[in-house]
Amino acid sequence: MSKSSRLRAGDALAIHHLIGECRELGDDVTTWHQHLIEQLIKRLGGTVGLSGEQIDIHSGRMRFLGQHDWGWESDSSRAYFFDVFSQFVDTPGLSTLTTYSRKMIEHDGICLSRSTLFSEREWKATQDYEAFLRPIALDNPLWCMRSIPGVKGDESIGVTLLKTRGDREFDGRDRAFVQELVTVLAPLAGGPLARFSEPSPRDLAPRARQVLRCLLEGDSDKQIARRLHMSIYTVNQYTKAIYQHFRVHGRNELMARWIRRGWGSSFSWAD
Repeated sequence: MSKSSRLRAGDALAIHHLIGECRELGDDVTTWHQHLIEQLIKRLGGTVGLSGEQIDIHSGRMRFLGQHDWGWESDSSRAYFFDVFSQFVDTPGLSTLTTYSRKMIEHDGICLSRSTLFSEREWKATQDYEAFLRPIALDNPLWCMRSIPGVKGDESIGVTLLKTRGDREFDGRDRAFVQELVTVLAPLAGGPLARFSEPSPRDLAPRARQVLRCLLEGDSDKQIARRLHMSIYTVNQYTKAIYQHFRVHGRNELMARWIRRGWGSSFSWAD
């Protein structure tokens, strides 16, 4: 690794800090993925970012288990991107993402940018650039995916960053930063960091989320009723719905689930 590609002490601290913030938001999969992408774009100078989970990369039939995206200039650009993106995912061999996937199979967690996979001439000749990114003025993608340890299937967590056409490409230090970050993130998926397959607090009704927050803060049913100005009966109904949603059988099991997972107390989903 060249000197310019090496992480510095400040980079390591920034990774540690960002991981900590994601863990604090880890009980809600949408919130922590969004925070991850926003902070990566701000730090590395990207324009659009995507973060999510993939399955079946090694078989060549990659599918997405869930994904969050951020940074679009307009809703029309986002709609165009995902319309074309779905065609590429459904047609193995067409997408440069497939080219990256082959490298990832050889070196799990590797972070690559456009120039590490293609020459300028090769890149401009790809369908990805010509039909996918150029029409919405995006360019110079960066990809990084890593297998999630401890799962039975071929599942991974990954990040894709894009820049506005004409901006400088992601350099070696950027790639090293993202690769180290994803290396640390992957073992946390399904533990401190909720996965897309898990029940999310955000999927509850707004009042149920408020009751959930009170439960996690240790309030009794009577305290919740007074605090939220509702009847004990209504509190009980919301509580039953919460238990069913998280597949637990009582308050103790709910609390144990939160503590065991190491989830924080930001409760951003309760707003």
